[in-house]
Amino acid sequence: MFTLHQLDSMARSSLDQRGVTNCPTHNLEDVKNFPVLRQRNVWCIQRHWATAPHYDLRLSLRDGLHSWAIPKGLVGLSPGEVRLAIQTAIHPPSYLTFEGGDQTRAGRGTLLWDVGFYTIADSRVDPDSPSDEADPDGAFEMEKLDLALKKISSGKKRSILISLQGGRKLNGISFMLTYSGHDHYNSTGERRRDWLVRLPAGVDDLDWDAEGEEGLRYGRSVKSKRRKWHYN
Repeated sequence: MFTLHQLDSMARSSLDQRGVTNCPTHNLEDVKNFPVLRQRNVWCIQRHWATAPHYDLRLSLRDGLHSWAIPKGLVGLSPGEVRLAIQTAIHPPSYLTFEGGDQTRAGRGTLLWDVGFYTIADSRVDPDSPSDEADPDGAFEMEKLDLALKKISSGKKRSILISLQGGRKLNGISFMLTYSGHDHYNSTGERRRDWLVRLPAGVDDLDWDAEGEEGLRYGRSVKSKRRKWHYN
């Protein structure tokens, strides 16, 4: 499997070649299996076995997939608990359904854990903004996320309330993504922001089912149904 700085380089190269992406294309078989890929406001979570296993949250925007590595993932969050989310490189749109592994390192690889569409809650949004029916491809939700991230970059905002919808594992799950105010530098010297995830006020525990993280529902890829990546 590639290192994070290698993925950074691959993502930048791919985006340089593509330019700004308004409506990314996907493998037709993937679109058939995951119709949500026709929308613009798509999210995915990939389970990634690397130096340390973690979950990668990716949210689609015009310039690619904005990505955060969340060591403990989102499931299992309790009210008041805070988890680290480490910003990583912007990935190309085609990475939404990626699965793959490292032939030289047994047990390392990436599986598609879940995929759906996101909505952004913002009480200050123009009341004349389009309804769900008037925003069938999710372009407005994508613009809301883009605006929220720009406000955070300019210091006008610290948190985004995100709802993950339409997933086979996560549907109607809301969480707060908050910039911690701290940054780190990756192995190539690029600055990355450290974020925090937590449940919004009034939201109950986001529990695993009885089988837990490695069970039939949460432990398998929604694409290949595998539990871990391996080469035959």
